[in-house]
Amino acid sequence: MATLKLACYNMYGFENGYSTLKDLCDTYDIVGVEEHWLAPYNLVKLKNFHSHYDCLCWSAMTDKLQHGLTSGRPFGGIGVLFNRKLDLNVRVLGVLSNSRCAVLHCTFPTGYSLVIVVVYFPCSTFVDYECELSECLGFIEMCLNVEKYDDVVVMGDMNFECSLNNTGFRIFNDFCFETGLKRADSIC
Repeated sequence: MATLKLACYNMYGFENGYSTLKDLCDTYDIVGVEEHWLAPYNLVKLKNFHSHYDCLCWSAMTDKLQHGLTSGRPFGGIGVLFNRKLDLNVRVLGVLSNSRCAVLHCTFPTGYSLVIVVVYFPCSTFVDYECELSECLGFIEMCLNVEKYDDVVVMGDMNFECSLNNTGFRIFNDFCFETGLKRADSIC
């Protein structure tokens, strides 16, 4: 089996990150994106981004737009682009209601199954940071517990430094230990 190349990228807005995302698609097989800042009616921009890629994506702007007049900058949004040459069967296992994480089950033609979790974790400046992060991790654990798979990759914007002095990192580190996941931050 050839090496599978994965990348994740915080776009800081679709328009800001457009050219770098194009470069990533020229190099990687699967690309997770965070903070595309697209409203639901503009997700087509990401879905049709590259002719050799399929894309699943979600907006974090739905609630904001439903409240009428919008102000401030857009925020959030996640997605995953898959190179069509992989010939994957992709199923969405779940998407957290605030679009902070999505869990996808990918089956390769060989039968190998990979669960991809794309995340945009909250910043530690949130008032209920530990609750918000725990909600994300609980959601991921729930999805993993109901599915059979060969491997799992959690990728995205963790919004914390990989240091035991960091609350978010400690919570995530405990989650990895409890679920049997191995952190790859030392090679990223």
